[in-house]
Amino acid sequence: MELLENVPENQEKLRQLNQVFTKERIPPNKMYLLDLSLTPSLAVVNEIYAGGLAPSQFVKNMMKQISFIDGTSPAPEAMDLLMMKFTNLLDLRLDARRAFESLDFPLIKKIHNQLSQLSESTQYLDNECFDHSYTEPIDVKSRQDEASQQCPTSSSQPFSQPQTSATVSHSNAEADPMPAPSCPRHWHIQTVLEAQKKEKEQLLVVNSNRSELPPEGDRAQRRCLVVHEVLGTDDVRNISRDQAIRAAAIITTLPVDPLKTRHKALFEGRSRTEWPEINVSLDSPLPTLKQKTVSDYIGSISTLYAWASKHYDKKHIQNPWVGIVKKRPQGQKEVDDRLPMDETDLAMVFGHRVFSKGQLGVNPRTKTPCAYQYWLPLLSLYDMLRGNEGAQLYRDDIKTECSIPYIEVRAGRELQSVKNPQSIRKLPIHARLIELGFIDYVSLFEPNERIFPELSYHQKDKYFRGAGDWFSRTFSKKYQESPELKSFYSLRHNCLGFYKDNIGINQPLIKALAGHINADITFERYGKEVALKMLKEQLDALHFPCVPEHITPFFEGNYLQYHKEHREKYLAMQSKK
Repeated sequence: MELLENVPENQEKLRQLNQVFTKERIPPNKMYLLDLSLTPSLAVVNEIYAGGLAPSQFVKNMMKQISFIDGTSPAPEAMDLLMMKFTNLLDLRLDARRAFESLDFPLIKKIHNQLSQLSESTQYLDNECFDHSYTEPIDVKSRQDEASQQCPTSSSQPFSQPQTSATVSHSNAEADPMPAPSCPRHWHIQTVLEAQKKEKEQLLVVNSNRSELPPEGDRAQRRCLVVHEVLGTDDVRNISRDQAIRAAAIITTLPVDPLKTRHKALFEGRSRTEWPEINVSLDSPLPTLKQKTVSDYIGSISTLYAWASKHYDKKHIQNPWVGIVKKRPQGQKEVDDRLPMDETDLAMVFGHRVFSKGQLGVNPRTKTPCAYQYWLPLLSLYDMLRGNEGAQLYRDDIKTECSIPYIEVRAGRELQSVKNPQSIRKLPIHARLIELGFIDYVSLFEPNERIFPELSYHQKDKYFRGAGDWFSRTFSKKYQESPELKSFYSLRHNCLGFYKDNIGINQPLIKALAGHINADITFERYGKEVALKMLKEQLDALHFPCVPEHITPFFEGNYLQYHKEHREKYLAMQSKK
């Protein structure tokens, strides 16, 4: 990067090459835009990714040549995960080359950070596909022609309706004409997104002590770009209701993460409007987006258009996206989204060796035991914590008042978040968790330390992603009934089901525990000490006969064998008791 940042001559060479490409529109291959093989001064850029094969095909060829010193071969699952990591590394190198070609230095730095993180991590061993954020082709003209008043043509193919049973059919005579492929920059989707982001950043400074937007905002922006790719236009003006409905119909047929599957080469570089047809042609088509996910895409674009029609350009922008896609199919209640585990499921989960023997999984590189495997399921079952509410906890989120230890669910730090204001609450710690050693475990950390430091943050699912992937991989195929409706979140439903059957879920105290009403009302009504005692009594009443009576206490398992510092602290604490 220093070669370009500090040498204007090299930057100018790249600009000139971009101008040639913009004029001729003939890339050397489908992987990158510029041929740098005959430009010695830019050889370093060329070496970042010089092949003509897609990363997935390159890795496939490489894996065929791998041999092992002892003549044996790892399990197929391990080889699959290794191949995924290599593919992720090459994906990022390809993206880095594209970013260098466009002189996009902020993007280069982001990719460099992700490359460093992936190179040093063992994520592939835990089957976590890297959050690959830069798979979109880079539009050189939009990067280089900043002074132009005309924005570039859309990289999407013209709007087309895939011939699948799930789409809405419209004849050419009935369909509205799409906006022109180019538009004034003021109405370009990227310009509007940047304006919205800038306002959010300004409001964040006004209304909080934070200086940066949470990463989930980038996720919403990417959804908006996907919707516009499906629309086939970058222009936000005069999108009709019919066009919006047709775009939503196409999005319902998009396959889930095809670029993270063995079919990646078939989808890479193709417009998303082509993905449904490619998917249907596969012997075993990939699953398509769930209705809630489609709702998230349309919800993101609707939010953007609603803002733009009020605060950006009232005259030319309207919001045609309102109410097109519901979060769940018609007739399906929210309670049907996720089922609680039955007695067999609970016995299976808590009979796993993590709980029956205290045998935690261990990161093979750092030799760090994964304590979240033990505590997060128990916290969800006995304290009604949502997955990320537990995964993001710091030591000083666990407090004691009136001799009652409790967890304060809050968004008090950068990257901490809550589902809604009602989720901010105090949860007394269940007696069984205390018996199993949760308070002692928390005491091993400093106040400003996260109690599950082995979990890293991701834009999707935040700190909970790694834990959720592990839980799903370990148990999802073992549920005997309706496995598609059961997951980690089912444990919280078990908790709610207990109260529904025994007390009544509409009781104010239960709603406060679940985060369904403002907990401050409970404390104002009863007073702090009385309210905590009442909440503690309600939580301690939780009992699940099907959960094995014997769960190995945490410190009788293998945790201290792998954590020397905590072993010394724990022994010191025990000697003082």
